[in-house]
Amino acid sequence: MINLEQYNFILPEKYIAQTPLEQRDTSKLLILKGKKIQHKLFHEIIHEMNEGDILILNDSKVIAARFNGIKETGGMVSLLFLKEIEPFKWQCLIKGKKLRPKIKIIVENGLFEVEILKQIREGIFLTQIFSKVSMKDLINNFGKIPIPNYIKKLDKKFNYNKYQTVFAKYEGSIAAPTAGLHFTNKLLSKISKKGVKVEYITLHVGVGLILKIHVNNPKDYPMEPEYLEIERDVADSINNAREAGNRIIAVGTTTLKSLEAASNNKGKIEQIKGYSDLFIFPGYNFKFKPDGFLTNFHLPKSPPLLMAAAYVGTSELLNAYQVAIKNKYRFYSFGDAMFITS
Repeated sequence: MINLEQYNFILPEKYIAQTPLEQRDTSKLLILKGKKIQHKLFHEIIHEMNEGDILILNDSKVIAARFNGIKETGGMVSLLFLKEIEPFKWQCLIKGKKLRPKIKIIVENGLFEVEILKQIREGIFLTQIFSKVSMKDLINNFGKIPIPNYIKKLDKKFNYNKYQTVFAKYEGSIAAPTAGLHFTNKLLSKISKKGVKVEYITLHVGVGLILKIHVNNPKDYPMEPEYLEIERDVADSINNAREAGNRIIAVGTTTLKSLEAASNNKGKIEQIKGYSDLFIFPGYNFKFKPDGFLTNFHLPKSPPLLMAAAYVGTSELLNAYQVAIKNKYRFYSFGDAMFITS
């Protein structure tokens, strides 16, 4: 049994990145090769790639699904709409006090109303929407991009596109696939010109990847199913590259999960369009393990942290985190990156 406390660490608050860098690809990059650690800038990752490699990115786009509200009984709440169950019925992450069925919430000064129908799990509720227009229209026209709660210093002029990757295409995530935030179009162009093939998969980040694990054993963690797509031509491209001996580089835990969810027992990637509740944590045996893995620095006891530990090893990962703290790396969504390879 895994001791979850092993995946806790103390991070000085000053190292939690509050704003993105002006130039995405100037963040720090920690390169972990075996037990050897190097420190570079992110745009230098191109020197870690070879002609014939395949770089795989998640092109999901964050939706503006966050709203503020007031309970009819009094008290402010924050709502993050997660998934449509049927028209005007949505799963919703609600933060506030004394939340229970039949409570009604007035959202954004009367823009629409929400009634809590039942609690699904801690913090997540099935809700009924009362509105003359669809919830999707409300999200598109009035919602806010759900920036993580640990980011507390954004001003009113903040450009929310900074919380989208430059290649974001298909709407559906409630949090950014943050490892991809470091790339610029110019850097991707240079990578392609080097002979590295850039491919895209889609996994819409769900609440299961953004909440801390609240159970003692990760095996009992209820990972919410997330929608993912890998097209046939992308699957073929990846399989052909591996057969040719070329490296596969996954960008982010969402891509790592997608490739594994789409792999068969022979280690081949198959076309997939559907939901997966796969949760990768230490002790997991990969059917398809990428040759390189790019990831950000994650929260203690979080699913992405355990997924990264499953890839490289717990002691190796946590040692790299201590080195990063010692070298004043910036952590979490707007922070720096780590490239793990052999």
